[in-house]
Amino acid sequence: MIMRSLRPWLLGIALTCLAPLCGALGGCAVDTRAVGAPCMEELDCAAGSICVRGSRFPDGVCTVICDDEFACRAGGSCVDLNGGVCLLPCDSDADCDRPGYTCQEVSARRESGTLPVCVGG
Repeated sequence: MIMRSLRPWLLGIALTCLAPLCGALGGCAVDTRAVGAPCMEELDCAAGSICVRGSRFPDGVCTVICDDEFACRAGGSCVDLNGGVCLLPCDSDADCDRPGYTCQEVSARRESGTLPVCVGG
């Protein structure tokens, strides 16, 4: 039973450790059930992810709590919303394919500056 409860945590560590390889390998796809998928509750999201709701997250969004970029799964951006969450990065509104979401500059978590991510409102 202990090993089963550790699986999401170990998977998160493995993905975090592999994230730096994404750039060297030409990019990695973001697990959208972990970060970016619509949700009503945690069960709608990948193991180790949470569902956040509110005006900045129309129809809810699956995310991972973070303190810095290394806590986000491959490709996610750690921003200073809801105490630190990983969101999908973007270059333009066209990258945010969910209704009510646009590409906006949001304060980075534990870093100066902002990061472009898909959020509502």
